[in-house]
Amino acid sequence: THPNRTSRRIRRVDVNAPLTPSHAPAPLRHSVASSRPGLNHYHGASAPPQATVRRAARRAASAPSHYFGASAPPQPPVQRSTPTLASRMSTAISRTRRSSPPKSHILKYTAPLSLSTGVPSDALCTPPVSCNMKEYCIICHDHLDERPCVALNACKHVFHTDCIQLAFKSKPQCPVCRAPIGKPQGHSPSGTMTVSVKPTRCSGFRVDSIFIAYNIPSGVQMNYHEHPGRQHGGKCANAYLPNNVDGQNLLKRLKYSWLQGLSFTVGTSFTTGIADQCTVSN
Repeated sequence: THPNRTSRRIRRVDVNAPLTPSHAPAPLRHSVASSRPGLNHYHGASAPPQATVRRAARRAASAPSHYFGASAPPQPPVQRSTPTLASRMSTAISRTRRSSPPKSHILKYTAPLSLSTGVPSDALCTPPVSCNMKEYCIICHDHLDERPCVALNACKHVFHTDCIQLAFKSKPQCPVCRAPIGKPQGHSPSGTMTVSVKPTRCSGFRVDSIFIAYNIPSGVQMNYHEHPGRQHGGKCANAYLPNNVDGQNLLKRLKYSWLQGLSFTVGTSFTTGIADQCTVSN
């Protein structure tokens, strides 16, 4: 049991074991080149060749920072390339492309024999308790407590029963807040609306187009037209929309307008001045 042998046994450390606070090396103050194994010039040996020093420096720069007990070397800033005109155009095109093209279909509208007038029964309710019946009716400007009153379910505004019935003959909405009551009813004659997709491009767009074909045959005017019982002319009209997200959203609104009879009406043509023609509704 030589003392030198015992001290050597004590100083032996497993190199594969994880570093602990007692084994962790302190930050080195010598050069990076001298911190690599094999470069022993700081122990009194002769200095290695410059090529060896450069290789060691490169290896030290790519090695993990915890190996040397120092912070990682600063990385050069990432050079971001400026987007070209072609990349910007491709990005704009991808944003305007449609998610799924609408299928070809036909929407048929049948004009009713007569339009309903007055307030729908399910749109009325009794006035709320908090309503001040000493206030004036906004339609006739009389006190509310002078005649029977009702309130609208949509907005709870209170009116005289006969006043609100008269007001709804001109427009089905609340006279105070303009809230629509019920579904709108237009004066369009019967016809069809055909929707399809065509490769034709609208000006300024690089996608195909949604093609809409309106076909309204001639017929007899209803009692809500200008001259009931008289013949009216037919109409064929076409419309194009870009087949992208905005075009498909506008198509939904045009479909709703068509199914409610709001797209066309019967009257005098602004183009030819001929009466009893099917014209675009305003």
